[in-house]
Amino acid sequence: MNAYGKRFVRIDLVERSRTGEVWRAWDCEREDQCALKILDDGQLVSARRILEDSDGAFARPHLLSPYALDESEALVAMPLVSGGTLAEVVSLRGTLGESAALMIARQILEALTTMHEAGWVHRRVSATTIMCREDRPPVFAVLAGVSAAMPEVEAPDFPVVDTATVEAFFAPEVAAGAVATPAADVYALGASVLFTLAGPAAPSDTTIPEGLSPEFARVLAAMLASDPAERPSAREALAQLPSVEPGSPALLSDGSRLEIVDLMPDIPEDFDPYEEEPPTVEPVPSPVPQRPSSAAIIEEVDDVEAPFDPPERRMPPAASLVPSSPDENDVDIRTGKRGLGERARSYDRMTLVGWAAIIAGMTIAIGAGAFASLTLIGFL
Repeated sequence: MNAYGKRFVRIDLVERSRTGEVWRAWDCEREDQCALKILDDGQLVSARRILEDSDGAFARPHLLSPYALDESEALVAMPLVSGGTLAEVVSLRGTLGESAALMIARQILEALTTMHEAGWVHRRVSATTIMCREDRPPVFAVLAGVSAAMPEVEAPDFPVVDTATVEAFFAPEVAAGAVATPAADVYALGASVLFTLAGPAAPSDTTIPEGLSPEFARVLAAMLASDPAERPSAREALAQLPSVEPGSPALLSDGSRLEIVDLMPDIPEDFDPYEEEPPTVEPVPSPVPQRPSSAAIIEEVDDVEAPFDPPERRMPPAASLVPSSPDENDVDIRTGKRGLGERARSYDRMTLVGWAAIIAGMTIAIGAGAFASLTLIGFL
């Protein structure tokens, strides 16, 4: 948590659409970047159900599913994918060759197979919701946009919103107003793969380009069948596609290697999610007026402008058992004269007499003790 007790701290806006905003954010618990999406009520319900999924339908490497949900702020956190969407990759690098397109088709079919067999339908498969990770070469695609996913039996009650970025990839029946089904997802994936091979004109023209292997061309044509009943399921299409040899390079249509790069800008240098200033707390006024410290002892005096401080209390010195010796500043109360004079001489005489009495007393005590000791010895 940061200084405000928040787990997620927003960095910059990635996308804004009718389905909500997507932010790049910092997860203070994981200490890493994440994608943070602002959800509406329908998406919030879907995200909660995805997180509570007990069958693991969304725990797949090629499915970009949420890992944390903040219902109080309608936020869902997902791993941040920085390599861009398929649409961005084609726009920046050009159309793909068969090897790269085949890898992507197989990876997303794996994700759809898991979803469909768990009874869910994605409903927003397109070249804008298929993303590429920059840290898993040669190409590693993930299917995003799962916040619009819904159990197939409930899909009629929750229509898809913000179709502007995905409608070009809709199956013909969905474009005509029908409810999306798993077969519609398969068609949308076929249209997305065709887009990577033929470019932006592909969604409206489903002609399979020349030069593809017969197996790949046949499966792609079946996925793009206008009749949903003639399309293979995601699992069937995956089984029919040619396999990809491990270590095979992902190539562009011109034969060069496809390189997925990080498209995210650097985090601003002054961004620090952990050291934000805490909110200023204004002091609460006391219901009882506070008086100056001196008022605890005395009442205020009208004619005293400065605050009154009581004089320091001083204890008198302890009385001494030995009379103090007179000094030269003392005044003789009998003569009225300052100085030692007769008083000093009187003091000296008194001192001598006192010491003589003490010595005499000690001598008598010692003699008496000795006499008592001799008497006791004689008795024994």
